[in-house]
Formats: sequence, C-alpha cells, structure tokens
Amino acid sequence: MKHQEIRFHILHYLYNKHYGGELGKYQVVDKIIPDTELKNVERNLVIGDIAYLYDGKFIKGTPIMKELGYPTSILIANYGIDAVDKVINHIIKNVTNPEKVHDPGMQQKHQNEIRTISDDDNPKNKINGIWSYVKSNSGFFATYAEKAVMTFLTTSGGDID
Repeated sequence: MKHQEIRFHILHYLYNKHYGGELGKYQVVDKIIPDTELKNVERNLVIGDIAYLYDGKFIKGTPIMKELGYPTSILIANYGIDAVDKVINHIIKNVTNPEKVHDPGMQQKHQNEIRTISDDDNPKNKINGIWSYVKSNSGFFATYAEKAVMTFLTTSGGDID
C-alpha cells in the first residue's frame, strides 16, 4: 500500500468518527490500525504516515512523547476534512464528466450510481458510499482514485483537473 493510500485510510477513519458523533474526541492510534484496512500494513509505515499527517496539519494529536515520536491519540483537523472531501469530489467530478468517458456503457452505469450516492446531504454517508462504491469497482475507478489520493494527500495539497 502506498503512503498516500495509508494516509487516506487514516483520514477516512477519523472523518467517520468526526461526523459519526465523536466530534472533537481523540482516537487512540493503537485502535485505529486494527479497526481499518491498515491492520495488514507494517506498523512503522502507518506510524510514519501518522507523523506525516500530524506535521502537515491534516490531523491534531495529543502531545508527542519523545520516545515514540508520534501522537498516541489523534483527530482529524479542518485541513484533513478538506483533503477527504477533495478526494471524493475529484472522483465524482471525473466519473460524471462526459469528456472523460472511455467506456460509455460502464461510464453511464457508474455515473448514475455515483450521482445517487453524491446527492446524500450527510457527509459521512456520502463519503462512505462513494468510497465503498469505488473499492467495489476498483478496476474502473483505479486511475480516478489513485490520482486524487496522490494529489490531495501531500502537504502541497495540489489542485488537479
């Protein structure tokens, strides 16, 4: 798993906690790893990306213990919420953009489903719905999702077309 994917999984988890009734509640790092798709990723990589997200202001954390080098409890910051929203909105924009059509039949099917999911006013439902749909159709969405994750989960927070 690439670093940006690890970062997205961390932010996605924290985003769900934020909009799922745990606003402002710090999440214990040692619980996040086994509760996500990160349980099969080398722990040091995950911890390194937590430190990256913390340094990049995507997340807030409890004071860093010098012997650990990372916060033991974290929550998503505004910049992290924006990054998750940008990833999902990029996917929505590109799938529903007729100029990006490669396979019109598949495109129409995915466009309809993505439009339906993206109409949900609840941010948590929208993000989870889009991300679940993308994962279940990864062959079709690989380039959209990968480009968005790679672009928006760096400290530069770039813009892409």
